[in-house]
Amino acid sequence: FINSADEPEFTRLRGETYLLNADMDWADWAMTGVVSVAEVSFHSILDADFSPAPMLVLDNADTHPQTTVELRTASPDLGGLFGLDEVFGWKLGHSRLTAGVFWQNRKIRNGVARAVVDPVSAALLLGANNAGALPIPGLPAVLQLPGLAGQPLVNNPNDDEIPTVFFNQTAESLAGFGQVDWYFSQAASLQIGMRYGIEEKRADWNSVFEQGTGVISMVALGREEYVAQRSRDEASFTPKILLQYDFGDSSNAYFGWVKGFRGGGFNQFASTPADADLEYDEENVVSWEAGTKLRLLEGAATLNIGLFWMTLKDFQVLTQDPATAVFRVVNAGVAQARGVEMDAMWLPNDWLTLQATLGVNDSEFLEFPFGTCTGDNEDTDGDGDPRCDLKGEPLDFAPLISATFSPRVNFPLPFFGLELAVGLTGIYQSEYFADLAVRDDRVKEPASFRLNGNLGVTTADGNLSFRLVAENITDQRVSVFRSDAPLVTGTFYQTPEPPVTVFGELVWRF
Repeated sequence: FINSADEPEFTRLRGETYLLNADMDWADWAMTGVVSVAEVSFHSILDADFSPAPMLVLDNADTHPQTTVELRTASPDLGGLFGLDEVFGWKLGHSRLTAGVFWQNRKIRNGVARAVVDPVSAALLLGANNAGALPIPGLPAVLQLPGLAGQPLVNNPNDDEIPTVFFNQTAESLAGFGQVDWYFSQAASLQIGMRYGIEEKRADWNSVFEQGTGVISMVALGREEYVAQRSRDEASFTPKILLQYDFGDSSNAYFGWVKGFRGGGFNQFASTPADADLEYDEENVVSWEAGTKLRLLEGAATLNIGLFWMTLKDFQVLTQDPATAVFRVVNAGVAQARGVEMDAMWLPNDWLTLQATLGVNDSEFLEFPFGTCTGDNEDTDGDGDPRCDLKGEPLDFAPLISATFSPRVNFPLPFFGLELAVGLTGIYQSEYFADLAVRDDRVKEPASFRLNGNLGVTTADGNLSFRLVAENITDQRVSVFRSDAPLVTGTFYQTPEPPVTVFGELVWRF
């Protein structure tokens, strides 16, 4: 929980959302219209060298306006299948239909990715980190002197290099969708859904050196001056099939298949006008799922079990180049995730509730020859490309096992009609890699167990309540992110979750 920084850091987000929702019935069909206007403004300053040296500060800002319109209709209960009651004497049960259209316009406006680079400390760091790499072409001779490394670093803002990328993007989506729920018997149903969409994206970049020559920025950050425009037009068809069988009013089993799609896009902070830096392609996923939802012990317990198998092609992954501190999204070939998810709840009496969850996620890259490497561990597959082959490695931030257990006690107090609630939650995660497409033991987060608790009182009508909440009671050290510091080979940093945290929560419903 100790950090060295020479620049005040912050992240500021401001969001506004306005929503209009209209419902009406027309000839027993339910009609719904939704209009939403939203905007999020973002600004952050990061001391990106993770040290007291005034070497590198990143100043990023943009605004995201978005307008969405959706119109949909849901049918009444239709006899048979779309009104067809039977075929060859077979009763077709009943069905329901949902259909609609979706339109969205979203933008990134006034995007600014500004780096402030102190050439003295950056040159010294490059020289120390890459012994023998000096001299650097174009760098003033005084900065090439090894003896300068022993001198105090004094930053003169007028000497800073300030490479900046200005970015704007417009995206427009239009889609039609529909779903049929066919209840062909009292216990079984078939759901068929589909969506067809088109999307257009336009983007422009203007990369300039607002101050300085940009020599160090080109060497350390790979920044170039350029002007670029790109556009993408994509179409997608995503079907879904789900078969369900009901054992009773509240228990069922299901089996489903679905195809998903995520559109390609543009790298907002691209350092060069190369196509691989500017944009990435769409991602496709095919997913199979089977499971059951059960109500047990005369309704006192529930158990839900789901099995899944997902194959992701051209998987979009955020990566970082340790040599230049450049972030970019790339398409990772093929990835796979398969496993099981379970959750259960049991009410053994009227004052005790037991809840538990379990997730097993066996994920891996089936094909990913250009993953991120740490600065001292490049070209692990020996193919001449400094990037690392991650075939067979698990996905980012994906523990094999995740589990929680939560007992909760509720019972009335003998005064003022209040109810006391006491709860604990144990959280377990197995080890995982806590970096962006890096597979190195130094960025591996060990298995952890954390304990949260809460104590509160509530009025009988539930309108007024107060809770005292304690998180990470056992003060476990868990990092949400680990990585090697750019341009400082063998040096790592981490972003830890908070230590023991206690706070109060007051809720008044009126």
